[in-house]
Order: sequence, then C-alpha cells, then structure tokens
Amino acid sequence: MARAEFNVHIVAIGGITLLNAAEVLAAGTNSIAVITALFDSPNASKNNHDI
Repeated sequence: MARAEFNVHIVAIGGITLLNAAEVLAAGTNSIAVITALFDSPNASKNNHDI
C-alpha cells in the first residue's frame, strides 16, 4: 500500500461513484474526489450527502 511506504496524503480521483466510494476509501486512500458523480446527478445535494 502506497500510504505505508510514503508519508503522503493520498486522494483518489476519477471514476468514483456512490457505488464504489466506500471500497475506494477502504483501499487506503485518505480522500476521494467526486465531481461527475455529484453534478451529473438529478439531485446533487442528496448525492453529496450520500457519498
């Protein structure tokens, strides 16, 4: 795992959705960036809360 080897903050970018956000975080990232998943949704506010 990269976080174990380097003293850096790891941010996952690209392809993050409500369906895979928890898995991405569990893989060892510190943060996720979710732009398309929020703004392509008919209810961006609800999607933001859910993620």
